[in-house]
Amino acid sequence: MKYALFYTKKAWSDLQELNLSDSRRIVTKLRYFLEQPDPMQYSKSLKGIYKGLHRFRVGNYRAIFSKDAKGKLTVLTIIRVMHRKDVYQ
Repeated sequence: MKYALFYTKKAWSDLQELNLSDSRRIVTKLRYFLEQPDPMQYSKSLKGIYKGLHRFRVGNYRAIFSKDAKGKLTVLTIIRVMHRKDVYQ
């Protein structure tokens, strides 16, 4: 299945606030996940108030995203990218 990746304005802003090496590492890892046959195997479904969302783990950072299927194209929308101590608050 083909996947497309989009960032919300807030997620893009989160990446801009990180230092350059961390933001590059996160973007590189997200691209790596998308190149895999099933990127969802690297994700975890969230619970509670975040039900319906998923997250990718990249070191101490988490990329929270939603999954939307449109025909044969699945769209992953990155909602937030934050440090693990702050992301779930």
